[in-house]
Amino acid sequence: MKVYLAGGIFGVADPDTWRNDVAAQLPKGWEAVNPLKIERHVSGTTDQARRIVEADLTALENVDAVLALIDEPSWGTGMEIFYASSIAVPVIGWQPKHKGRPNSPWIQVHCVLVTSDFAEAMKHLKKINKVPYVKG
Repeated sequence: MKVYLAGGIFGVADPDTWRNDVAAQLPKGWEAVNPLKIERHVSGTTDQARRIVEADLTALENVDAVLALIDEPSWGTGMEIFYASSIAVPVIGWQPKHKGRPNSPWIQVHCVLVTSDFAEAMKHLKKINKVPYVKG
């Protein structure tokens, strides 16, 4: 099971730690797909922005689910959520700092689950791993 870890990168003080923590907690045999590694791979190129977006889209096309940290607004995260949902990749919105906060209708429509509880997010990821997701 491959899980793409979407969340803010630009303008975020520490975009690495939460991704590393989540990756360490995934079940054995699961793979965390970290977009920061993608961005570091193409940084410094003349067409860096286009290459980052293309690489992220390709990564999203090759994962089983997305775990999106949605505590703070992020243009890239919103685009990743929308794109993943449009290609029938289930998205779980995770907002650990904002329990019970109302979400945008866009988040509600494009996420199969929005939660502040990491254990609930993991439980849903495990369910996705067992049952193929069919967008309804």
